[in-house]
Amino acid sequence: MRSLSEWLLVPLLVLPFVLAGGLALWARDHHRSQMAAFAERGPEKVRAWLAEPEGAARWMRERFLREFGREGGGHAAQAVAVNGVGHSALVYVDGAAACGGPWRAAAAYPVGLLPTALARGATRVAIEAGTPPVAIEEPDPLAVLLRDLLREPNRDGLAAARLPAALKQYVLGQWRRHAPDEAWFEPVERLLEVLRDVETLLEDDGALPVLGAHRVGSVRVLSLGAGHPLLVMPEALRDWTTLRYVEAGSEDTPVTLTWSLADGFTADPESLVWSGRLEKPMAGWFTFFAKYGNSWTQAAGVRRWLVPVIILLVALFLLPLALLLSLRKRRRLEEARVRFINEIAHDLRTPLTSLRLHVEMLSEGKGRPEQHNRYVRVLDREASRLSALVGGLLDLSRLEGGRRSFDIATVDAEQIAREAAVEFRALHPDRSDDLVLEGASGVLAAADRAALARCLGNLLDNAGKFTEAGTSIRLSWSRAGSTVALRVEDQGPGIPAGERGRIFERYTRGGRAKEDGIPGTGLGLSLVRELMEGMGGGVRLADADHGAAFELTLPGSDA
Repeated sequence: MRSLSEWLLVPLLVLPFVLAGGLALWARDHHRSQMAAFAERGPEKVRAWLAEPEGAARWMRERFLREFGREGGGHAAQAVAVNGVGHSALVYVDGAAACGGPWRAAAAYPVGLLPTALARGATRVAIEAGTPPVAIEEPDPLAVLLRDLLREPNRDGLAAARLPAALKQYVLGQWRRHAPDEAWFEPVERLLEVLRDVETLLEDDGALPVLGAHRVGSVRVLSLGAGHPLLVMPEALRDWTTLRYVEAGSEDTPVTLTWSLADGFTADPESLVWSGRLEKPMAGWFTFFAKYGNSWTQAAGVRRWLVPVIILLVALFLLPLALLLSLRKRRRLEEARVRFINEIAHDLRTPLTSLRLHVEMLSEGKGRPEQHNRYVRVLDREASRLSALVGGLLDLSRLEGGRRSFDIATVDAEQIAREAAVEFRALHPDRSDDLVLEGASGVLAAADRAALARCLGNLLDNAGKFTEAGTSIRLSWSRAGSTVALRVEDQGPGIPAGERGRIFERYTRGGRAKEDGIPGTGLGLSLVRELMEGMGGGVRLADADHGAAFELTLPGSDA
């Protein structure tokens, strides 16, 4: 029956599991609340981050310029410098190296020469001839410049001319009619297409967009702030310009903030927390992604503390478990000691009663004279039983105290076996014919003679007590290489599988011994094991077709 202290330890065993469940629920709810805050208040958190001391402008400028460089970095689409009246820009186009530069942009047309005038054939002919049919009080410098450009292809002159992109496209078209094979015509045409969308932006101070990414016509414009050129990219380069800038943040932040020039996000939707476009204080598309995954078990705090918490919980479980096992072992040991005292008292009382009875009968002259010899044999048998019991107790006491010494010498296995057989027949006179000895002569072992004899005596005595009269008991010995083996085998009921693991433990008795009331102390097999190990040998429960078989092994001797 469990003691009160054992029952009190049960809640302590359950406590680590309760703590683990509570911590898991808290971590899950905490993670969900954090993710919900970013999902519900995404714009607010983005603006709060942009308002930090370092500022969004510096962050975005440094990241973008470090990626591309002022001249386009090493990318296939290079940058062309474009200078306007009020601002400058870097325009990213394919084949930028062939465009030359820097290019100048302007919103002004020659006096009297509006874009619609170029649609009239007569006007175009007049321009190409240098005699525009318009009322001009004095020659217009831009008109003169336009006329000069039309005379022959001049890329650098076209780049430096402060003419609108539409007029430059017109001039380029005229050049291509007369010299269609110039290699730089194609990239310049692409550049002029972009300049038509941004030239007004470059000339008008009020049209400069706020910090961030904007769409202007067919291009995307990135404003880096005052004193920095605008970065202009055609829509065709959208995949290349879909840049994602990551907020480092603290390690415990459960999300990653990304900013993109392109609209929308380009990531696994399952990791998306919030996504949307903001215009101020920095324009662009912002997205919060789950940094470590949407599962609470992947959160940084959980991963950091998971191993220490598991170790602590395991320790909290193992400590009371070890204490409980110790208490149970101690309780079983106490119960075994009480049972041992009862058994040893019974084992002592039985032969002592028999001795006293037969001594009284002899001293009082009771019984017929021819029975006196039988009385003497009974006295001898009971004295031998007492001697064996006391000797076992002495050996046990010496082994526990570390005082048992072994006198290792060369012994004859056959001689020891025959002496053990004599003792067995004295203890079990009705089983004399059941014992069979088998083995070769001259099998020598290195052992303590008295200890080996006690081991064989215990095994034979067990075989005699646990088998019925008429059941064969076989004692054999042999040598294989440098090892001598002595085997005690019977044809009885054997040892149940559930008891085989504990038969060599001290004070352990089998269920059959308890049920049938077979006398014993539960020390025999444990004493055999300790004595054999003390002599450098061993004992094991061997395999047998029927019954039980024990095998003693010792080092062989050639002396």
